[in-house]
Amino acid sequence: MGVTYFKLGDFRRAIAHLEKSERVRPSKDSSFGRYNAYYLGFSYMNLGDYRAAIAHFEEYLRFRPADAYVEEVIDWCHEQLNLTGKTYRDQIAGALSVPFRERRANLIYGAQSEPVIP
Repeated sequence: MGVTYFKLGDFRRAIAHLEKSERVRPSKDSSFGRYNAYYLGFSYMNLGDYRAAIAHFEEYLRFRPADAYVEEVIDWCHEQLNLTGKTYRDQIAGALSVPFRERRANLIYGAQSEPVIP
């Protein structure tokens, strides 16, 4: 039910159902834990509760540690909170050579070696 509410854009109901699902989930069932953490993170993010979103995304990364997309979302949430000058990857793995905004722009628009002058 939680994912259905998420897809309908009713993030408060999505959170209620996903958290209930998490409470009754057997501790050894990691697939639902991963699933719940992912959708809880995005639900909280859509409501503007970036701290809760980060907490759930970090929980999700325990199940899928190499998920670069979720790491980028955590970076974005940190930027919204302006908690630190460092991104999630900076904090975890050391300094990166390319700032987050430039990485995001490169993903969206493609890397350009020189500016385009009309």
